Amino acid sequence: MNKQLFMVVIAWATFPLANLTQADSLLGLYGGISSWEQSYDGTIQDLDITGGGDEIDFNNDLGLDEEKGNVIYIALEHGVPVLPNVKVQNTEIETVATGNPSKTINYGGETFDVSDTITTDADLSHTDVTMYYQVLDNWLSLDIGVTLRLFDGFINITSDLDGNAASEDFNALVPLLYAKARFDLPLSGAYAGIHANALGDGDNMFVDFQATIGYESSLGAGVELGFRSLDLELDDIDDVAIDLTIEGAFIGVFYHL
Repeated sequence: MNKQLFMVVIAWATFPLANLTQADSLLGLYGGISSWEQSYDGTIQDLDITGGGDEIDFNNDLGLDEEKGNVIYIALEHGVPVLPNVKVQNTEIETVATGNPSKTINYGGETFDVSDTITTDADLSHTDVTMYYQVLDNWLSLDIGVTLRLFDGFINITSDLDGNAASEDFNALVPLLYAKARFDLPLSGAYAGIHANALGDGDNMFVDFQATIGYESSLGAGVELGFRSLDLELDDIDDVAIDLTIEGAFIGVFYHL
């Protein structure tokens, strides 16, 4: 991961800065909040167990289904040459679910069988710090940069039958490439956009993609609707393998000062 971070930062820092533009000639401040409908699909595997352990299905074994989470962000754009714009965003991914394993599962040093009713408490919330430049700024705007995504979460499983509990923590700083494009409809305030954070090295893949339509008034207030998909394929993060997709629609409001 450190090697990935080094390569991403070097590639970003050596981008031809002379051709970049800034979104706001003096200063622009953006802030927004949205509600994201999250559905879960995938597996988790405890690599600490001899032989790698069985894959545990988020739906069939843990009972995870759908949840809502808030996304809050603030961004600062400026006209200072060379220095990047900055965006800080927090994504809430928290859920508590109850289910019955479809098979005997081993996790965190504990065993849960099909006779158990188990409660899963999961938190995969994360904070992004994105540094970016705007390379186009007209009816089509284009941002490119680097995101540093900090995970500080966990997945806990507790047996309702005997109270046995197991936990695995996820603490990682993940570097991602960032790109955002927005298409403004002339004289309307309406727009459509896409943006993504992504990185992969063959063994691990991280893709966070969203498509958006929205409206921004002349006063800077706006509303947007969209769809977001977060795909994780991590072979080993703190001795846990995860293959997980979280996706769903979102609705949000924002203000541009």
